[in-house]
Amino acid sequence: MRRVGFVVAALAAVATMAAMAEPSALEGVKFLSVSVEPVKEVVGQCPVSGVPHTFKVHPDDVVRLRVEAAMADGSYRDLTVDSALHYRSSQPKAARVTRTGVVKFYVSRMLARPLSISITAGGLAQTVDFTVITGSHLDLPAEANQTLEHEFPGFRVPLEQDVVNDWAIERGDIPFAARRDFDGNGLLDYALVLVSEREWRIVILGQRAGGTFDVAYSEGGVYGSKGGLTCPQQIHLLPADLEDEKDRAHVLSSELRVETYGGDFFTLRWNGTQYERNREEYGE
Repeated sequence: MRRVGFVVAALAAVATMAAMAEPSALEGVKFLSVSVEPVKEVVGQCPVSGVPHTFKVHPDDVVRLRVEAAMADGSYRDLTVDSALHYRSSQPKAARVTRTGVVKFYVSRMLARPLSISITAGGLAQTVDFTVITGSHLDLPAEANQTLEHEFPGFRVPLEQDVVNDWAIERGDIPFAARRDFDGNGLLDYALVLVSEREWRIVILGQRAGGTFDVAYSEGGVYGSKGGLTCPQQIHLLPADLEDEKDRAHVLSSELRVETYGGDFFTLRWNGTQYERNREEYGE
């Protein structure tokens, strides 16, 4: 038994010495360079708050991450399938990555689900950011659409093609729409960001008995105007429920908080007659 153990130990030592003698695949590597195949659209389109390195993908899309090592002599070496590389998805339910850098994306309940694929090799690391777009999830009643078409010609509700920039990197509900009872009449209203080629609008459609809608609130502006917004993706609608002070489980109505890029943060609350606009500071 001692002789067998000695032989095993000797073989292990020889294997270790051979491995040490072999040049490492990472020897002389300065950094890792990663590209996406096929090429995907990036989500950043708004000059002020663009995110130029986040790629826009859809459920069932499949991409290959091409990993190259930048060598000290200025050359590049393909390491895509090298065993020294390790791939990891930050959201395994939304994106799965193989050991050879093939990524498949899956459907999400969110409008946009941001995620990252990390690539590590020894002490080197690189990250590629994606956002999985799963439709707009917005289905307005016919009566609401009729009101919008009549009152705001030339404007439209954002489409999937508009889910870029900040709207594509925010996890959660649809940032350009909210469905709540904002005026406390027991019927669900709609708050929307409307877009056109040159202008944006924030609109609240109040639902009335019989399922009709009227414009209860509206404000807007021109893109790029002094102190204005550069693109509609800089607007985020954040509904908040207002509870009964005597019964916290009972929601009386909701208010609409509007956040815009640049720090403007205000609320719209129904006072029984109209919506009051109150500017707030962060942290209030």
